[in-house]
Amino acid sequence: MKRYGNLWDRFITKENFYLAWRLTRKNRGRRYDIRKFERNLDENLENLRQSVIRGEYKTSPYKTKTIRETTKKRLIYILPLKDRIVQHALVNIIEPIFAQRFIKHTFGCITGRGQLCGSMYVRKHINKYDYCLKTDIRKFYPTIDQNILYERICRTIKDKNLLVIIKDIVYSIEGGKNCPIGNLCSQLFGNVYLDKLDQYVKHQLKVKHYGRYCDDCVFFGTKEELQIVKQKVIDFVHSELKQELSYCEIFHIKQGIDFLGYRHFKGYTILRKRTALRFKRAMAKIKSGKDKRTLLEKLSTINSYKGYAEHCYTYNLIRKLEMNKTIANLTIKEFKNVGAKPELPLCGKKVSILSLFDKSLILMAWKKLNVDDRETIKMQVIQEDDEEGKILVCFTSSATIRKQLEAIDINDFPVRVKLKKQGEAFYLE
Repeated sequence: MKRYGNLWDRFITKENFYLAWRLTRKNRGRRYDIRKFERNLDENLENLRQSVIRGEYKTSPYKTKTIRETTKKRLIYILPLKDRIVQHALVNIIEPIFAQRFIKHTFGCITGRGQLCGSMYVRKHINKYDYCLKTDIRKFYPTIDQNILYERICRTIKDKNLLVIIKDIVYSIEGGKNCPIGNLCSQLFGNVYLDKLDQYVKHQLKVKHYGRYCDDCVFFGTKEELQIVKQKVIDFVHSELKQELSYCEIFHIKQGIDFLGYRHFKGYTILRKRTALRFKRAMAKIKSGKDKRTLLEKLSTINSYKGYAEHCYTYNLIRKLEMNKTIANLTIKEFKNVGAKPELPLCGKKVSILSLFDKSLILMAWKKLNVDDRETIKMQVIQEDDEEGKILVCFTSSATIRKQLEAIDINDFPVRVKLKKQGEAFYLE
């Protein structure tokens, strides 16, 4: 197995640390520690980089908090900003090296894969078999053996300077076990740890169809084959990984495979009940006005659930929750408060303005943008004859339409319009 060295010089470059900063800051610009660090960004980033180069950097003490996920409680470990930047810089270098070694059917926290890919894999193979083995490791991250993890990393990485940083992170919790939930590196380290199981399943047990997302695994085969696999997997996890399985059952596929938030059946897929319940609660909180977050954060929640739900049979759920109507109402309310400012969030399916000519539209909101030094208008509309009320967005640089929109009283929105074209000129009717 090839081992990789000469990584240190790539790790400590200014470009890598600046990229790490950007990734750390992403979607967190309002946080106090981010704003404070940003005041003297170049100096702070260079001081951090130099401390790493001199060998003075050590992982800071963790703060902890407990969060509840349905019936589970999870202990989350939180590091200061500088440690998160260093971990991003580290992952930038080592993640591509490890990712190319993982089997193609491990889906968790790997660029280009993810929950949907894992779900599609199950949907593809559920029609070929009658039985499935599903396993889950009890308290996976808190029970990771640090010695085994570090030994697995050393099989791939041989750069001594970089291994000092990695070792400091791996052993940052005392006791010999634990890979802290909340560390950026923990997602990658979890995959490195369970790659040992993946290789065993594929190359020694010769299981043809097997998929894994974090510590959730699914195996397909005949009932007799899976009985043999089940016992060998139990023994391997206990002896080689020093962990225990909390769930390891063989069942008929007609019961449905609960995996990655979906329940998979032959021919169709639905949302897991817990996922649907969280969806309903989030929508109810937004509709009632109890959700005090910004419009952009609310829209992100709705569109996140909507995007997740649209990949399975949830047509009736989406209609019942009136998601499109809720988005429209929130946008109209925000538009009347702030006006046609560039920062006004307008979401929807992007379509060409040419596809909307001579159609009856409900114009909900609009805003001014500057695209390639040209003043552009972004409009959010619904086609009046669309029963689902799908929200669309289109763009135009028409000065005529801009003047017409500016002439409409903001309190008159939403308004019914038709897009027309006369010669080369666009206008609203």
